[in-house]
Amino acid sequence: MNTAEALWETNISGLFISSVDGKITRVNPAFLKIFGCKNQNEVLGKSLSDLFKKNSDFLELAGLLLEGKNISNYVFLGKDSSGRDITCALNAHLTEEPNGDSGITGSIQNITELKNAEQNLLDTEKSYQNMFEHSTEIIQSFDGSGRLFFCNRTWHNKLEYSTADLMHSTLFDIIAPELHEHCKELLHEVYSGKSLHDVSVTFYSKSGKKILLQGTVVPYIQQGKVLATHGFFRDITDQVNAINLAQEKEKLVSTIFDSLPICLYVKNEEGKYILTNNYMNQTLQISATGMSDSSIFPSDIIALQNETDKKALSEANKLINYDLHIRNEVMDSYFLCGKKAIPLDQEKSKVFGYSIDISEIMKAKQQLEVNQQMLQFVMNNTKEALLLFQKNDRNVYSLVFKNNRADQFFNQIKPLESLEDFAAYLDLGSDHLETLYQGEKVFLEKDITINEGVFSFLLNVSPLASANNEATILLSMYDITENKNLLEEVEKKYRENLLLIGEVYHRVKNNLAIIDGIFELKKSQINDQNVRQIISDMQFRVKSIALVHQKIYDASDLSTIPFKEYVEDLCSYYKRMYSMGGKNLVFFDFSIEQNVSLDINRAIPLGLLLSELISNSIKYGGKNGSVSVRIALTVEDKNWTLSFEDNGPGLGDGSPKGDGAGGFGLKLIKSLEKQLKGSGALAESGHYSYQLVFPSK
Repeated sequence: MNTAEALWETNISGLFISSVDGKITRVNPAFLKIFGCKNQNEVLGKSLSDLFKKNSDFLELAGLLLEGKNISNYVFLGKDSSGRDITCALNAHLTEEPNGDSGITGSIQNITELKNAEQNLLDTEKSYQNMFEHSTEIIQSFDGSGRLFFCNRTWHNKLEYSTADLMHSTLFDIIAPELHEHCKELLHEVYSGKSLHDVSVTFYSKSGKKILLQGTVVPYIQQGKVLATHGFFRDITDQVNAINLAQEKEKLVSTIFDSLPICLYVKNEEGKYILTNNYMNQTLQISATGMSDSSIFPSDIIALQNETDKKALSEANKLINYDLHIRNEVMDSYFLCGKKAIPLDQEKSKVFGYSIDISEIMKAKQQLEVNQQMLQFVMNNTKEALLLFQKNDRNVYSLVFKNNRADQFFNQIKPLESLEDFAAYLDLGSDHLETLYQGEKVFLEKDITINEGVFSFLLNVSPLASANNEATILLSMYDITENKNLLEEVEKKYRENLLLIGEVYHRVKNNLAIIDGIFELKKSQINDQNVRQIISDMQFRVKSIALVHQKIYDASDLSTIPFKEYVEDLCSYYKRMYSMGGKNLVFFDFSIEQNVSLDINRAIPLGLLLSELISNSIKYGGKNGSVSVRIALTVEDKNWTLSFEDNGPGLGDGSPKGDGAGGFGLKLIKSLEKQLKGSGALAESGHYSYQLVFPSK
């Protein structure tokens, strides 16, 4: 056997030769072993395609060979003589036979076990990968520069960074800034080969959320060199937050415990105070922690404290309430107290207790009782009859209180128990009751008849808002019988005085008429025209005064007169006096509001002033023997304005208006202006005009 033949027979790879169409012409022993054949007769003459499980794989191989390509490590799934699947790697190329025909020469290796090993390795890696990906821990791997080498799904979910985000980020973009230097030190230690445990670190997610982590960092070593760090962390954010919250709650409870204005304490079963708040220590003026009741309170209080302690411990989870009264030389103190046992695991029960200082409340209650007694005294001694009604569950206002005065009036009457009974007795209509039920007051005057006679009352019925929000109605009756009788007497006297005053005004008016008659009689005896004119002027003045008294006598209230009516009557008197041959020589125009009234103190001087002005106009101001006079009164809030104007030439022509420039008439006008507290002025030219401004009151 030559060398080539020896190599063919002993080669560990399965060698074969076939024709171009794949018909096998020669194989070596290794080939037979690969496909489980006992001898060459089971193979020779068969096609290579029979060795392939998928014919498509063979056709692909044949196509490549026919294209003249050399096949290297072509992996295909084959089958042995028993039909089992085997994985093979094939190397083949076209060769030319001595006779000039082409053939295929190749080798086959059974790589089933290798592939199985590779698959197992892949499955193992996938299992680890799956374990890392689904781990609840945050698993990460960073190189020395802080670049991410690997991270699991939990890492992405917690920190919200995508793979694309991490291409441009490092560990130092994620870790809290204040930990950068510390992180560099840790990286240095890990790269020196150390494994670090209980490492705490703070990361910030992409959205800025703060995440607290704790775990282990170990070096990743290959061929004796640290390539990266492996970190295995758990999220302790909720745990830390819970601890912080618990600490805050504990601090809050402690603050409340020490801040409440209530004595709070905890005692053990031996009766010693193991915890007391500031308010209790301030109240006792000592720190009671570590002390017992016997060191703090007198004997009577010690007995009460011991009794309530035992009761609280024997009745677990039940609040024991009791009152505490401490007497001393300065003042009495009152406390509302409570105790409750607190069962603790593997420990003896503790007693939690509180004491609320109600001394001020007790003082207020005592003062309220005093005030109620005083109020009861006042209500029972007032002149008003008071009755209080309250709505009951049957929606009826029942009598709940009446004072002594009410008893005096109603003890002779059949029992009146409800507001409706009193309404019927006092003859209140249903409309008044409806007004009350709608929350409005009823106020009226009523007469009632009892054995002693008829009494008059001012009746005031008012809905009230009670402290407990119950509907209540107060009925008060003030006896006005004496006042009413006195008022009737006053009214009688008033009417009598009105008659007397009216009679005085009437007598004054009559006396002025007598004076006017005397002037008229005297004037008939005098021939001098100047003297006669003076007497006529005096008559006009007396007439204006008499007319005021006549108007007051005719008025209903004897205090004021209607000014427009007075002026019209005064001017009518002048028209009658200066009418000749049936012709009016004096004409008047008025601009005075109808409702203007004047009291006698202003009516008389204003009437005299108008009389003086009219007399002067008649004497000096006529044209063609007639005089036109316009009188106006402008009414404002604070001042009234009287305007007077005639159709005469005025003062500019030197006419002696008003008995001359400095005569009696002007002096009288000025005097009347002072009485009216007004300011008057005559026009300098044009018609004779005058204006007076005086206060309205």
